[in-house]
Amino acid sequence: MRTVKLVGATLVLALVAGFGAALGTSSTAQAVTYDDYFTSTVGVTPVAVALSPDGTKAYVANRDSNSVSEVNAVTGELLRTIPAGDNPRALALTADGTELFVANFSGNSITEIRISDGVTHNILVPSPTSIAISADNT
Repeated sequence: MRTVKLVGATLVLALVAGFGAALGTSSTAQAVTYDDYFTSTVGVTPVAVALSPDGTKAYVANRDSNSVSEVNAVTGELLRTIPAGDNPRALALTADGTELFVANFSGNSITEIRISDGVTHNILVPSPTSIAISADNT
């Protein structure tokens, strides 16, 4: 599995035993170079990350770019950038990995992203700051 750490506008992924977990964000953090680490440039002010169920992709909410970056969690390659609402703050991926939900604080919305093709749909919600989906996708 992979652990994800956000460093400024760079996503750093490290191989670890156990489970993938967000280590946090810091504008003053420094990227550490180890053989098991790599970096991938994402949007401006990355604030949240979600890993695909199989651990092969990482989705990063870019607060000041109003977007989500999809990163190959094996190679670090930026696969695509998907538009989100204004000020995305939190992410939740369905258990089957087919849909990603993005809480857009200033946009007063939740963006639903279909992973297969990147099609988005916005749901109006007053200033969401977090989001979660149960194991049965409800």
